[in-house]
Amino acid sequence: MDVLLLVVRAFESDKVPYYAEVDPVRDLQALEVEMVLTDLQIVENRLERLAKSPSAKGPGSQDYIDRIVFERIVGPLSDGTPIRNVELDEDGETVVRNYQFLSAKQAVVAFNVAESEAAAPPAVVVAEMAKLKAAGTQAFAACAELEEEIAQLDPADQPEFLSSLGLEEPASAKVVRAIYAALGLITFYTAGENETKAWPLRRGSNALKAAGEVQEPRVTPVTQTVMSLGQLGSLNGAS
Repeated sequence: MDVLLLVVRAFESDKVPYYAEVDPVRDLQALEVEMVLTDLQIVENRLERLAKSPSAKGPGSQDYIDRIVFERIVGPLSDGTPIRNVELDEDGETVVRNYQFLSAKQAVVAFNVAESEAAAPPAVVVAEMAKLKAAGTQAFAACAELEEEIAQLDPADQPEFLSSLGLEEPASAKVVRAIYAALGLITFYTAGENETKAWPLRRGSNALKAAGEVQEPRVTPVTQTVMSLGQLGSLNGAS
């Protein structure tokens, strides 16, 4: 698991009681604090054990590497800083990845708004989304109840239903796009006579890297956008 999708309630409803006044900003902050505290507990416990390990005292062992990395992140965690905001070297990133720390993962925030606010989210949500995006966190608003209805419709009927609500696309498209952005991914396509496949690829990778990522017997790099291929009608038309 490389990314967390955090769904935050941002609607009032008598049918769905809540433990307190609905406050998406407060609840999102609470989620972040919970993840940081969980990771801090793991790090502190591990450091206690490493303090008793002879192999952690000098270079040459995994215990030593863990100790150095954990001593680097325990301070920021204690101050409430998630691990993803701590600058780490390659060894540090490997250790953090192995421990699957929650606050080290990229996050995508989905604000669950009322049906009446699906096309125009409340000001508090708009402001928080802008703040998150400015900090590099992907965020969007959607109504889960509406999305359930959309998912049950025939794909051919979805555009008209979305348009009637003032929406351009279902939340599923927003989720995919946000996750791709959070992970720094693009889509790399391989096309043959009978089928076209889509593969996730790190943004900035070259054609040789792309060819190594896909599970195809032979890949010949030809750079074309999906839009231009659609206009030209075929790969032959693009050549």
